[in-house]
Amino acid sequence: MLTTTRSTKLRVPPLPDQVRSIVAARISREQHVGQEQAEQMLDSTCHFMALAAAFPGHAFVPTKPIDAAWHEFILFTRPYHAYCRLLNRRYIHHVPVDELADNPPKGGALRTRRFMEERGIEFNAEAWQLPVDADCSPDPCTCTGCSEWD
Repeated sequence: MLTTTRSTKLRVPPLPDQVRSIVAARISREQHVGQEQAEQMLDSTCHFMALAAAFPGHAFVPTKPIDAAWHEFILFTRPYHAYCRLLNRRYIHHVPVDELADNPPKGGALRTRRFMEERGIEFNAEAWQLPVDADCSPDPCTCTGCSEWD
């Protein structure tokens, strides 16, 4: 069941049905989740990308399930590129965090959730459930910026 908080909605364009089906099937297979959960992960990834496009000056960090779905979506380069174009003509860059770094960044997903809460941005609360130690958990990646196309 999708639950949301607050009332401000981001513009999140739907994926074409064929793309959504193919990407969700890959998420299901590679992440060992059911089709429905894979579709929810993909929907939350699209929402995360819309957040990054709407606020290009911010660095956002997804939850681990959203990051996993993002990895699968990026592999479909043409649909990913086309979807990024729908999002304010901005390409959403995925930047992995160096897990071997002495001091990897932490708490990014928690900060991203708080950003949405503070601005009243509607989001899927189930997709943004975080562990108790979320502020201590190393970030899997970040969206450090969106470049604009001409």
